[in-house]
This record gives sequence, C-alpha cells and structure tokens, in this order.
Amino acid sequence: MKTFSEFLHEDYLTEGGHDYIMHVPSDKESDVHKHWDEQKKRDSENDDAEGYSGDSRTFNRGIDFHRHTTHPNRDAAHKYILDKHQKWDRPIAVKYKHTDGKIHHAVGGWAST
Repeated sequence: MKTFSEFLHEDYLTEGGHDYIMHVPSDKESDVHKHWDEQKKRDSENDDAEGYSGDSRTFNRGIDFHRHTTHPNRDAAHKYILDKHQKWDRPIAVKYKHTDGKIHHAVGGWAST
C-alpha cells in the first residue's frame, strides 16, 4: 500500500496547459475537502502570487461535488470535469474507479490565468 506521500508524488496532481486536476485516493468527500485545502496551502507556500498563477488558488471557494455517477476511469473523470467546468468557478469533484479497483475522486477544472 502506497503512503499518501508516495501517491501524491506519482499520481496526485495533473496540470495541463490550462487545467488543474488533483486526485484524492478516497471515496469520502471529507477527504477531498481536506486534501484540496492542503493543496491550496502548498500552492500558497510555493508562490507568493495572488492566486492567478494557474493553481488551486485560481478557483472560487468550495467544491462542487457532482454525485450522479462514478466514472469508469481517470480519463473519463478528467474529460467530464473539463467539459463541465467554467473558468474561475468552484472546482468540480467526481468519483472514478481507479486502476487499484477502489473509488477515488478527481477534483479541479480550468485554471488558466
């Protein structure tokens, strides 16, 4: 079993040219809130900008959980988030089936500056 640090380093955060999606190895919404808040703190510590640097601080406060389905894989979760998210809104969180067979969350959206 990977530690959260190992998971974080290998599989936690994906940043495209204009998107920012974090993965939480849990099906619990409380864990999503916890890890999103921790990521926002890390982003603040890594850069003294005002949150317009294309990271987690670009989003409005709160998380918009879309609970209607569990996506079959990580790619489907990413596609759904990027199809539904509007720049500068709250991040969207969805569940997906990870390759480890467990349900994880993806959370994020468009974070371009």
